[in-house]
Amino acid sequence: MDAGKKIKGRKRHIVTDFLGLVLAVIVTAASVSDTAGGRDLVDRIAAEHPSVSEIGPFPSGVDALMRIWLLLTSNLMVSGSLSCCG
Repeated sequence: MDAGKKIKGRKRHIVTDFLGLVLAVIVTAASVSDTAGGRDLVDRIAAEHPSVSEIGPFPSGVDALMRIWLLLTSNLMVSGSLSCCG
């Protein structure tokens, strides 16, 4: 949806633990989709923090395909709703 943005800027993709401590941050161009940034972030979390076993809940902007991709390609347990509308 936002991959076609013509606006200059940056997006920040952030993962925190349950205490709110930052585990990883990726900064991308505004034109990068949330799904693409999220996939890169999940790959980074899996590589740098192998003890992480669960991910979620997701913000409402994360689509169902991203959640399904997580279930199929990672060893992470997905928490929260898998509906398209969060």
